[in-house]
Amino acid sequence: GEVLTQFNYMPNFGVATATVMLVAHAVGQADFQTVRKLTKQTYWLSLGLMLPVALLIFALDQPLTHLYTKDSSAVTASLSVILFSLLGVPMTAGTVIYTAVWQGLGNAKLPFYATTVGMWLIRIVAGYFLGVTLGLGLSGVWSATLLDNGFRWIFLQIIYQRKMRKIT
Repeated sequence: GEVLTQFNYMPNFGVATATVMLVAHAVGQADFQTVRKLTKQTYWLSLGLMLPVALLIFALDQPLTHLYTKDSSAVTASLSVILFSLLGVPMTAGTVIYTAVWQGLGNAKLPFYATTVGMWLIRIVAGYFLGVTLGLGLSGVWSATLLDNGFRWIFLQIIYQRKMRKIT
């Protein structure tokens, strides 16, 4: 499943690379209205590029997975990963784009700290709790991944909105 879902993320990373450069250029011009516009546009562009790929992979999950394995437990796990990847598309797009926006704004530390907290306090702790303690297995681990991405997206977005209110 993870091999297949990597295709979901490729457009997001390409848009994020452009976002860093475009936001940094707008900041250099002191054009914060353009920063606001770019933030919205690149999020929706990223989501619009990721979602069809994720939906296609989800729609073709069985045949695509069977290209890699016929093992029934591996197929079941793969289908779970594909579903969670699809459900996480908006959060993944938001996390990656807001990370790029912050980098373009000249603050790469904030996304780093958000990722550190998200990974260690949310993804790993919640993943262990949900996956092992509650016995949810792979679904629990992926639920924790979605919680992590959701936290980082919302956190980076809220701090961004506060910063933009001060600037503009």
